[in-house]
Amino acid sequence: MNRNTIDSAKNVVQEKITVLIASVVEREAQLKVVLNRLIDQHDLLEIHVVLNWYIGVPEWIKGLAWKVTPHLNPTNKHAHDSIWQLMPGNGYVIICDDDLMYPLDFFDNLIAAIERHERRVVVTAHGSNIVLPAGDYMDARRTYGFSDRQERDIFNDLCGVGCCAFHIDAFGDKQPSLQNFPIPFMRDLYFSLHCAKNNVPIVNVKRPSSWILPLQTLGSTVYEETLNNASLRALKNRVMKEQLLPALYCKNHDGSGQYVLITDYGFDRRLMDKTLQTLDEVSDEQTNIIVFSDELKDYSFNSQGVEAIYDNVKRPVLTQFVTPDERAIGRMGSKVLTCYRFVCGLPNGSKVLMSDADMYFMRDPMKAFNADFDLGVTTRPEPYYYPLNAGIIFMRVTDQLKDYLRFVIENIYTASWPELVSYQKRFGHDPGDKDWNFDQDALCVTYLFADQMKERFGINVVDVGPKYNWCPHSDGTWEQIASGKAKLLRAYHDESVVVLHLKSKLRELVFEGLLP
Repeated sequence: MNRNTIDSAKNVVQEKITVLIASVVEREAQLKVVLNRLIDQHDLLEIHVVLNWYIGVPEWIKGLAWKVTPHLNPTNKHAHDSIWQLMPGNGYVIICDDDLMYPLDFFDNLIAAIERHERRVVVTAHGSNIVLPAGDYMDARRTYGFSDRQERDIFNDLCGVGCCAFHIDAFGDKQPSLQNFPIPFMRDLYFSLHCAKNNVPIVNVKRPSSWILPLQTLGSTVYEETLNNASLRALKNRVMKEQLLPALYCKNHDGSGQYVLITDYGFDRRLMDKTLQTLDEVSDEQTNIIVFSDELKDYSFNSQGVEAIYDNVKRPVLTQFVTPDERAIGRMGSKVLTCYRFVCGLPNGSKVLMSDADMYFMRDPMKAFNADFDLGVTTRPEPYYYPLNAGIIFMRVTDQLKDYLRFVIENIYTASWPELVSYQKRFGHDPGDKDWNFDQDALCVTYLFADQMKERFGINVVDVGPKYNWCPHSDGTWEQIASGKAKLLRAYHDESVVVLHLKSKLRELVFEGLLP
């Protein structure tokens, strides 16, 4: 390591360095090694150690009172996330673990890296990049570990918190706090999410090999716990795909963003290609396209150097992987679950279109948001059994809309919505079956009981009209099918609608080359 870099760091450090460590009682011996390695690295040093599961402060820690402040946490409240309650108001913050052998120039090099990047970043010696399309959290990461040689600074998606540092100025008035870490044992993920939401880059610093080494410990690490705990792993997968990936890859992810959500469960490639191609052509370049798929497909053109299947799409497309457990609920049940949960994770003010994968977009569908609504539905262009078609749904994200969406999600499992159960039975739909009709039944009931939705949830349900989901009747006799196709082709040539819905037999118009 270049000693000039270290010397330059010492010259600029005129501010306090706050070190935050959380340790468990089983690792007292390792904690002693860690503190002995750190305590003499700087004069302007304050080390705060949270002692989880300790009932008293060990005498040897009391002997370090000139630099080390212990904080007893006998019940392990908030676990390792308790350190965020100790954030200082100024200076540098360095976070360490209790199971790593840190180098004697650790602080100097992290601070030098902070200054190289003008105090605008978080620096770390352990981080990962997410490889898209991302399936499982544990398998989707390319990790640059603390013991690996790093020839230059690189940007990462995920930060290893136990060897990271930043200056208070990086976050401004958005300092990390306990409320940013709602679930224990997910510190790296939630901290990386906080960085992404606040546009604070994560930089993995240059270093020699074996710069940091692991200390031998008893018990399992968080990494091992995640591998062996299916529930924890599932939670990490959800936070990664529903929150971190959108924050990293979606444009205007700040409450002003536009999102089109499309579900592809093995749809005919020709239909999916037409849906993506026409949407890409007519929509604003700032509109984010997200595809929910039960296969790890890459829908973007030349994404990350790999040519995608759907090469007519010129903008990035983010894949949301639907897990086997989610998919097992049924086609429409899992569609509602995954898409509605995604919407609940978006910032308020976001505009969302949920679309089927058999659409032909004539004009920009997001113009529907010129109307005033929370939930925009599309009635059918002619009389039918159901007043709506659920292939197109518009949502303006608010807390009230999120409450409604969570209520619908709850009814995937409980069937506790009397009006929905009654409606399902009216058409011979089993309330316990979430494979095909659930989404449309729930949306029809929402529309038919719009006043009740307004009173209960405070949402405004509005019909934006069939021009946003033009699907003439196309089932039945040969004559009825031919009539439906003629009506759709007429709408195409007249350019009188915004979205053509190629459902049922209408999709044959694509297969026959009648819709370019």
